[in-house]
Amino acid sequence: MRLLGFPSSARAVGLDLGHSSVKIVEMEGNRLTRWAAVDLPGGAIQNGIIRDIAAVAGCVRRAAETAGLRGATVHAAVSGAACVVRRLRLPALGPRDLAHAIRWEAERLLPYPFAEAVVDYRVLGRPPGPGDGQVDVVVAGVRTDVLNGYAAAIEGAGLRVG
Repeated sequence: MRLLGFPSSARAVGLDLGHSSVKIVEMEGNRLTRWAAVDLPGGAIQNGIIRDIAAVAGCVRRAAETAGLRGATVHAAVSGAACVVRRLRLPALGPRDLAHAIRWEAERLLPYPFAEAVVDYRVLGRPPGPGDGQVDVVVAGVRTDVLNGYAAAIEGAGLRVG
């Protein structure tokens, strides 16, 4: 599963699963075209972790239907302590060596075992100014159980994970 996938089309649907509400938006380019928000029952999401998948799925479904986005492919944000996002400056390496360096950095950065995480990264490019032989990289890691909970709630609402 990709953590740092970016929509390739001009149309994108985003989903925010907050502590107290679900928000869904559709963007076409820079323009907000559809949106809806639905309140969550208390305790359904705590510290970024879905505690009641069925309740969250129901709220996501209602938000998608209200916005006219039934069956959409959505890009969701994961927040809280279960998610780590860092920008790193690393030596410019070949793809295989860079993947090993990213794993080493992720093992150091994650507050939970690497084996319990999904980790993804994107090379942002070479840094400006003196930084020859280096690249800037954004690394994201999230606990697998948290990611699976988000996917279950989204798919349980009849939507697809982008």
